[in-house]
Amino acid sequence: MWEIAEAYLETPVKNAVVTVPAYFNDSQRKATAAAIAYDLDKRTNFVGEQNIFIFDLGGGTSHDQG
Repeated sequence: MWEIAEAYLETPVKNAVVTVPAYFNDSQRKATAAAIAYDLDKRTNFVGEQNIFIFDLGGGTSHDQG
């Protein structure tokens, strides 16, 4: 996703926020987090430490109420 964003914007991207729809279920949220973690683990252009914050703010939609 990072490379796609940089190609589209034609400029380096230093910070990003990734969101998922409120109607995603737990499995979909975990899959998204795993994909992001996998990509970050494979990147070799980071020097030193990096901080990554993941927030689950709860929330939801009427889809959650069956």
